[in-house]
Amino acid sequence: MKNKKLILFWFLTALYCMFLFYLSSFEGSEIREKSPENPLFKIEGLSDKLEHLALYFVLGLLVYTSFQEWNFSSPEFSSFLERLNISLLRFSKTLSIKNGGIVLMTVTFSFFYGITDELHQYFVPGRTASAFDLLVDAAGAFLAAIFLEKIRNKKFS
Repeated sequence: MKNKKLILFWFLTALYCMFLFYLSSFEGSEIREKSPENPLFKIEGLSDKLEHLALYFVLGLLVYTSFQEWNFSSPEFSSFLERLNISLLRFSKTLSIKNGGIVLMTVTFSFFYGITDELHQYFVPGRTASAFDLLVDAAGAFLAAIFLEKIRNKKFS
């Protein structure tokens, strides 16, 4: 049963990544035309960052759940990360995160997917690649992982 859940979550994650790729395929002018009449869209750049944050928050939810099913929370994996002295794992301990390895893998996966997304946007007319967008993407995934971790800690404590 666990294998079926694992396959399902990774399948949903892959579908969502394809959806993000599709969204990145729109030319810059098409995006502005399709933007709803919302006060946030009047503030130059703010709506774009909020969209990135929200889209990668959802990706983070999916990736975290997928990695959780993959059992990256084993003591062996956590001790492996500790031996590498990964600062994010140390930071996660200060936030009382028990599964810092899953949080780290979620952010890493989302960050690298964000790189491919930004590279794709570079080749789309009217779009640009942005390092700041990439940081916002990683922040969205990190917030999702922290959110799920906090829910999980309350559920099992």
